Amino acid sequence: MEALLFTLLRPFFEAGGFTFLPGLKQFRRATDTGFQNVILAVTPAGTGEWVVETNLGTRLDMAERSAYPFTYGLRGFSEDSNTVITSVGRLQGKPHFRPTVTDANVQAMADELMRFMQTDGLPFLSQAAQTLVVHEWFNAQPHEPCPYTYNQHYRCFRGMAVAALVRPGVATSGEILNLDELAEKHRQALQNQQAPGDTLRRFENLVAYLRTFPAN
Repeated sequence: MEALLFTLLRPFFEAGGFTFLPGLKQFRRATDTGFQNVILAVTPAGTGEWVVETNLGTRLDMAERSAYPFTYGLRGFSEDSNTVITSVGRLQGKPHFRPTVTDANVQAMADELMRFMQTDGLPFLSQAAQTLVVHEWFNAQPHEPCPYTYNQHYRCFRGMAVAALVRPGVATSGEILNLDELAEKHRQALQNQQAPGDTLRRFENLVAYLRTFPAN
């Protein structure tokens, strides 16, 4: 089923400049800041049925190269990590929605995903490739969960790394960017999330590194 679904989707995505990466189960398109990707996970759900979860994401290269070394992420995955990642269900306001596909409806499901990409998915990916937009998403309200990442601890890491790419003094969300003030907000968020001590230490090491970042 997985192979069939990717086969049905390939012409649409390749026409839009995406490349199929079978080993990573995704379609990927390069951008000026990194890449955009659409990841499909197909798992058996019973006789003749499969659950399909589709995630959309982007990578901001400079942010990932700053933040990723301070995370627990696999070193071999460092060039493939996402800055932004969220599900189609979340984008549709149905965060727990995971459609079931069978031989009988696989074409209909592929058609539905392609329609979603045209109306909502591709515009979302365009937004998510912009540094200032991601900065707003990750940093405007550090005390609130961010729907554009699954790991809220690493949201704090990536939020700081993205903020370091924004010129100091730029007004965002009605406030002037100050890395030290933002670091304190994310520090409080991590503590409220009861992040482990080693995670907090890694965060402080990242903040110290970002103070030497050329953009600041």
